Amino acid sequence: MTLEELTSKIDKKEQQISKLTAKLNRLLSKDNLESCLSKYDVSSVDELVIKFNIPKERFDNVVYPEYRKWLSYDIRRAQSDLADAKATLAKYEKKLNELTTKSSSTKIKVIEEFLLNWKRDVTN
Repeated sequence: MTLEELTSKIDKKEQQISKLTAKLNRLLSKDNLESCLSKYDVSSVDELVIKFNIPKERFDNVVYPEYRKWLSYDIRRAQSDLADAKATLAKYEKKLNELTTKSSSTKIKVIEEFLLNWKRDVTN
């Protein structure tokens, strides 16, 4: 992998991380009663009870806990994706560091040519 390809991959991964962070923040901000009510296009629990003809206890014991359960799945998935992306970015940065260290080391031209010729001869 060349230095330019690696730099490009790092840039793309950083963009992905920023998008995943925004998604996670958006999901975390939805973990409240108001967001649950807005999902059903109502402004209060009483309005929801009337609109869907359900008892208030059902909302308290079933609807809202289910909403939070499914939201927690989405949050955990976003956190997992973010952790994976950060791990991949760290791997790319480590490889970039190795490439820059390797390219900055001094090479002796005669030895370099000998090794390349030897490699070619062995392959043949």
